[in-house]
Amino acid sequence: MQQNPVKALLLVVACFVTWNDAQAQEPASPPWLAGASVGLTAGPGHRASQTALVSVHWTHYRPNRLTLDATLGIMPRALLDGALGVMARPALTVPITVTRDVLVLPLAGVSVSGAATRWGSGSAVGYHTGMAVMWFDRANFGLRLGATRHTFSRDSRPFWLIEAGLTKRR
Repeated sequence: MQQNPVKALLLVVACFVTWNDAQAQEPASPPWLAGASVGLTAGPGHRASQTALVSVHWTHYRPNRLTLDATLGIMPRALLDGALGVMARPALTVPITVTRDVLVLPLAGVSVSGAATRWGSGSAVGYHTGMAVMWFDRANFGLRLGATRHTFSRDSRPFWLIEAGLTKRR
């Protein structure tokens, strides 16, 4: 029996939406969490050195409520080869407040990847599911670790994107 990772993640998100809802204290104007990260892919046919991704990310911080997480990345290796490779990943998440300084973000969203060279261009659209964890210090700087599984319509082989980066509460 084949498991659908999107359905499983949506079920987990639905369970956590009501979890600890009474303690969710949303500020009058929810802040954004913003930062930068470096990611490597893992999976069949993916060489980490060629598909590394440098990204910026934003999360609309609404504790224990459905909200937006977005990432925009560029592939440095493609630039060295005279191409431009980009990836955009808008997603829905429920930032789960574990402690004041630790957040867990289950993610589900769309993956859009594109590349352009002087000879032509191409793109692919798919979806991703995954999880990110953020740890903050008292000065509101934080570490973000994430893992997302991406599936594109043109490629039947999914791959993992493992990322590490820095985040700032605004």
